[in-house]
Parts: sequence; structure tokens; C-alpha cells
Amino acid sequence: MKSVFSSQTAQLSTLEVSDAEALAGDLFRRSFNADIPDFPKHFVFLASVAPGVSLTLGYLHYTRKDSIYLCGGMCVNTRILRYLSKDQRADIKQQGGVAIMMATSSLQQLTGHEAVFAHVGHTGSYRICMAKNFIDTQYDHLIVNWQEPLSDERKQELIEQANQYTPF
Repeated sequence: MKSVFSSQTAQLSTLEVSDAEALAGDLFRRSFNADIPDFPKHFVFLASVAPGVSLTLGYLHYTRKDSIYLCGGMCVNTRILRYLSKDQRADIKQQGGVAIMMATSSLQQLTGHEAVFAHVGHTGSYRICMAKNFIDTQYDHLIVNWQEPLSDERKQELIEQANQYTPF
């Protein structure tokens, strides 16, 4: 599935891929000093800068666990941002930046779940998630975005479930 942003200066899209190594492997290794995960769901944020030429601006992944998703691995390729024109960078900034655009479009592509959890330790990632309606849980670094109205009891069950997998 693909989500495309309208822009007068570049086509920006969030694309779900089954294997993100070719598009985002190096970015993930630079960001986390680890290999990119080999499990779904992978989303890459691309900028088409010329016919047939796309640059990877960002990456994140989601893991499905029953009725929740665990979100992790968000990284932005600031090196590639430098290769975009001033107008392209201004356009991205006006829309909230790479991470906000990628989080927004990837969350919209998820279906059939009660909540999305993220485990964040980076202040910038935390602020981005909070801007996308995540809220704190009682566990350090574990935040949640409720996708459906749920009882307090069910919310706590899902928080406990997600906490079993931290960090992710």
C-alpha cells in the first residue's frame, strides 16, 4: 500500500514493503547499530526527485501482536535531506517534517487493531508520537495510541501485553 503527499516540489510517499533492506538497511544500521528487522510491516518514506529516482528519507516498522501493533525503528535520513532543494525541504517542514509525515501516513495504513504501542527513548521521537495522539502508560518509554473505545480494564490488559515485548 502507498500513501502519497501532494507537493508542488517533490512527490513524497510512504510505501509499505515486504523487505526494507535495499531501501533502508544502511539508514537503520547507522541509526541503531543493528540490522534491519526481517519481519513485517516495513514502511519507507520516499522522495521522488527525478523521473525514476527516489531517495529514502525515513523508515519505521510495526509488529502485529494479536489486536495491537508495536511500532519501532523510526529513523530519518538527514543526509538525504541535504540533497533536496530548498523548496522541497521547506515543503516537508511545512507539513510537519519527515517523521510526522511518515508516522501519519503509516498509522493510516494499519487496520483491524485496538491500539498501537511505541517504545521510545529519544525525546524527538517521543514528541512526534505525542503529536500523533499517543499517551503515556505507567511504564517508562511505553506509550499508546488507542484506536478504538475500550474499557479501562481492556486498556490495562493491552498495556501489560505490550510491556512484555519491550523494548521493540
